[in-house]
Amino acid sequence: MILIVSEIMDLDEMDIDEDNVRLFCKSDSTISFSAISQRVRRGSFFIKWDPSLDIPKPLKKLRKDRLNLSQNDFSALEYQLYCCRILPIKKNCIYMYGARNVHLKNDVYEKLIRYLDVWQVYNMCIWRHHNTTMTLPDDDMILMFNLPAKEMEEEAEHQVKKMTQIAINENYTLRRAHWSVPQRLAARHTRDFFLYGFETKYPMLCDLKCTQDNHDMIREFILALLKADVSIETIKDICDAQLYGMPEVPKMVELEEEMSKKKMEMPVQRSSITDFSPIAIEVVAATKLQRAYRKRLKTLKDAVRRIEEWWEPRRVENIEIRLEIAQEMDNLVHNIEYVDLFQYKELVADIKDDYKTVRRPEARTNKYWLKVIMILTVPVAIGIFLGRWNGWDNRPLLLVCYGAFQLLTLYRKLWKVLWFQTLVLWLFTVILLNSEVSLIQDGWIRIPVWVVIVAVGRKRWILLFLAMLVIRIGLTFFSDTFFIQPTEYGLVVYDLYCMATIAGASRQGTPIEMLHKVVINVVFLIIIGFSGAFGCLYGCLIINN
Repeated sequence: MILIVSEIMDLDEMDIDEDNVRLFCKSDSTISFSAISQRVRRGSFFIKWDPSLDIPKPLKKLRKDRLNLSQNDFSALEYQLYCCRILPIKKNCIYMYGARNVHLKNDVYEKLIRYLDVWQVYNMCIWRHHNTTMTLPDDDMILMFNLPAKEMEEEAEHQVKKMTQIAINENYTLRRAHWSVPQRLAARHTRDFFLYGFETKYPMLCDLKCTQDNHDMIREFILALLKADVSIETIKDICDAQLYGMPEVPKMVELEEEMSKKKMEMPVQRSSITDFSPIAIEVVAATKLQRAYRKRLKTLKDAVRRIEEWWEPRRVENIEIRLEIAQEMDNLVHNIEYVDLFQYKELVADIKDDYKTVRRPEARTNKYWLKVIMILTVPVAIGIFLGRWNGWDNRPLLLVCYGAFQLLTLYRKLWKVLWFQTLVLWLFTVILLNSEVSLIQDGWIRIPVWVVIVAVGRKRWILLFLAMLVIRIGLTFFSDTFFIQPTEYGLVVYDLYCMATIAGASRQGTPIEMLHKVVINVVFLIIIGFSGAFGCLYGCLIINN
């Protein structure tokens, strides 16, 4: 029984002329992202080599962060390199690491193989396979790992190298390999024998001379095997063949009888029955024209690239300036809309929050209360001066003006309107208090007393107010000077309201904002008073009926 292999290879080597090599390292785009990535390089600060091991100079250049390993996995890789004698121990040092089986992905070895020579690559690939089942190398492997590298042979005659590509398997194709003809044949024959079971042909990889050029080619071929996800056992067999030669018995398939696979190479039909000799001159001329046109396009493209590189910073700067201007305009429009709105619900909610903290007001510094006294000094002084200047007393007009100035609350977000409204309303308050009958015929004295009671009493300001009220009532029994007029009983309610508002409104904001709330909240006090009086009157009417 004979086994016929119908499928050979779907893609073989393709030789490319060296003159037509495309430089893929140069991008067609005008902005190079590789230059940006090189600037943002970061060091391997969190992955460390074992201090007891002597790290070779090539491995010191390894970017450990590119391995994408944790410290534990990196220590396991370090243990593998130590077992295959790539990392020796320093003198007078002891390497402490538990023997274990190590299983790492191919990506780690793909990045590590670039920093090793070809003999170290052989040892690493062989031990990687055995390390999946063994924790320590046996004596034979230790002797093999300790063998010195073979002496380099003399370079042969200059070999013509061409750019080629070779399909390792269905997963990966090695492209842009700069190899000579013997190197390409050796790679192809080695692949056919170890991966597909074909017969051996000359030359194999082990037949190449021991030169630096061949070593670089072998290392590139093993790197391609790792990228193609070839089994680590097959890679181990290839490395064994490099050290000990090809096995005497080729790979066999044992079924009913011995069989071997043979690769049937068919000649490729490259001749054509068409004769282009009459138009050869036209073809050469067209080729020259194409080359000249490509050269001209390259010059124009280079000029455009230089112009874009010069203009790009200015273009980005102009975009940033336009974005900043647009953002400032949006913020300005938003602030104008925010100022124009009355926001009545926000005002009511803020006043409710203030009165919730009346019994336990927030503690403010002496500097805050000193600013309050300084602000109140201006309307108090002007009110006293107007009262003594002509003794003008027209309470109905004052009340109308007091109510009219309450309408400025619509524009309380403008600081100029806030200060003007607050000072004018406090001036009207001083004039109205001076017109009433009080202890010393000067009602303005109540204003600093309110501030002092709240500032000194703090959380116990209500007790301090009641104590002073009791003392005031007690003095009426000893002297007629302290006799309480009937109108003064109504002022006691106003005193309690002002101190409560000062205690609640002082929890946040500036002193002028607190004083503003004291004079505008009177409207709410009047509304509550009228509502209570109307409720009492309505209740009395219902009871009489």
